Amino acid sequence: GPATEPGDIIHQEGLFLLRLAADLELDAGDPGSAVPWLEAHDRWLAWSGSVLGRAEGRLVWGRYHHAAGDTATARTCVEDALSLATDPGQPLVQLGAHRLLGEIHSAENNPDVAEDHLTAALALADACETPFERALTLVALVLHLARTGDRTEAETLVEETREILTVLGAAPALAAVATVATRLGVAPASPPNARGLTPRELEVLRLIAAGYSNPAIAEHLFISRETARTHVSSILRKLDVSTRTEAVDRAHRVNLLGDTGSAGGRA
Repeated sequence: GPATEPGDIIHQEGLFLLRLAADLELDAGDPGSAVPWLEAHDRWLAWSGSVLGRAEGRLVWGRYHHAAGDTATARTCVEDALSLATDPGQPLVQLGAHRLLGEIHSAENNPDVAEDHLTAALALADACETPFERALTLVALVLHLARTGDRTEAETLVEETREILTVLGAAPALAAVATVATRLGVAPASPPNARGLTPRELEVLRLIAAGYSNPAIAEHLFISRETARTHVSSILRKLDVSTRTEAVDRAHRVNLLGDTGSAGGRA
């Protein structure tokens, strides 16, 4: 528990588990129960003098204060995290810090600052090839766009977010997206077909059969290249094949494609 002393534990792994425990309490909606874990994290850092872990710790403290309603302290903690994450460079911490700062500034009605932070978070998610982090950032951006009145763009991003999270099987995050979609009046997601492919994956499969590369799929569907790559990987897994050619062959044999002649190839 949070009373564990640091000396008998592998240090960085122990710090990670302390942060994870705090994050789980925050995800469960119990900020007060996160405090002992965060205080233990601070003690471990003070005991060790470790540099790694400081940025992550400040970021989770920021999450705590944001959940507790202390926006000013939350913003200070997250700005500290962003500064600490630059030396040494820790792009995933920077990503989380930008996303949380975007959420804070959006709630405080600072739309331009919020959008700058959320855009920076999306760029880092793509650079780090982390589709789950991209999806979480898209959720934050959807809420921001809904506040600023750009409902059309928000609805488009809801669809991309659903696609990513469905591929990853991230049920809790999908439930959160469903709540946001209901608030926006977006129709529920269509169910997968008998092979487990979602409507979007079936659309990607048709483009694969038409000769589209991942970048061309991304351009055609107005999604990121990472999202396109994630869809292709999910299709190969669900069809139990290793290559795009095998996927197309399997899809033809089980009649998944129908008429693909009108799509036209893209290199």
